[in-house]
Amino acid sequence: MDRPVRTLLVALLVAGSCAAPPRPAGTPPPDFALGLSVRGAAGTALAPAWYIVEADGTLRAGLGVRHERTPAPGLVRVLRPDERAEVWRLAAAIDADAPGAVSAGAPGPGEGSFYLARDGRRSTVVLDEIDARPDVARLAARLAELAWVSPP
Repeated sequence: MDRPVRTLLVALLVAGSCAAPPRPAGTPPPDFALGLSVRGAAGTALAPAWYIVEADGTLRAGLGVRHERTPAPGLVRVLRPDERAEVWRLAAAIDADAPGAVSAGAPGPGEGSFYLARDGRRSTVVLDEIDARPDVARLAARLAELAWVSPP
């Protein structure tokens, strides 16, 4: 076999071995992480809190209104793979492009922010009219359950 053919075969083998297998539907990407900060009414799914899910499944939660100098919330627990997948599905369902739902300004009362990392991309949006966002409320409620935050 001549050299160009061997080189081509080796290149094809190397390229094929580097391709990642397709991810099953509903499975979070390895770099999936999120941050959700809400400033809603106490006693609701959108009660003031800050949740962080790190790429390794670590869940952090802090209660109360988040301010510019608020330290990162404390570690609560590490999510099981099925819990992490559920949080991924809820986070992926948030429509950051919904009309009137995204603002470039800082969050005000009843509003929040949402950070999402996945597949090498990261985005942060400020959510306006958060009280009218069932997608955000579902994610916030599930994160509160997973963080063992009981309603007041």
